[in-house]
Amino acid sequence: MDRIRDLEEKKPLVIYKADNAGAEIFGKVVEKGRHGKLYTLTIRDYGIFVVTKDVYEKIRVGDEVLL
Repeated sequence: MDRIRDLEEKKPLVIYKADNAGAEIFGKVVEKGRHGKLYTLTIRDYGIFVVTKDVYEKIRVGDEVLL
């Protein structure tokens, strides 16, 4: 039981890599965040995306983006 409690306290983050080659995601950024060394954008109707530091710094909440 201690192992389960230890893992729950760390609040692990699961990241899925999706290869959407040719697909376009267009929407408004509703939130920006950091999880350790990862930079994330939350796009309305699509979810959370991991982006590069450069993209993270250029985009502001409320911007329309195309990924």
